[in-house]
Amino acid sequence: MEVAFPRAYEKTVLEYCRMRGLSIQISVLTSSTMGAICFALMKGIYAIVPLGEQERIVPKTKERRLDFEGFNTVERKIIWRKDLELSMNAKNFLKILVNKS
Repeated sequence: MEVAFPRAYEKTVLEYCRMRGLSIQISVLTSSTMGAICFALMKGIYAIVPLGEQERIVPKTKERRLDFEGFNTVERKIIWRKDLELSMNAKNFLKILVNKS
């Protein structure tokens, strides 16, 4: 699964994925949340970014809250274009990390 995310969260995301046995392909590291979202939308990949529960900054996207158990000092969401069909890998990734509450 190809992802973009802000460089400040690289260590946290990679460590959590390693602990859970998940594999992601870093396509873009950016200096900002909005940069990660824009690159992800342009490339048709996913962005893992810190956003508040009620924060919606990009229209025509889908998002899910990610449950980075033990790492949730900042809320993280995964965002993708509405017209992007989720791959099996992406569905499995979401199944493991999406908060079911």
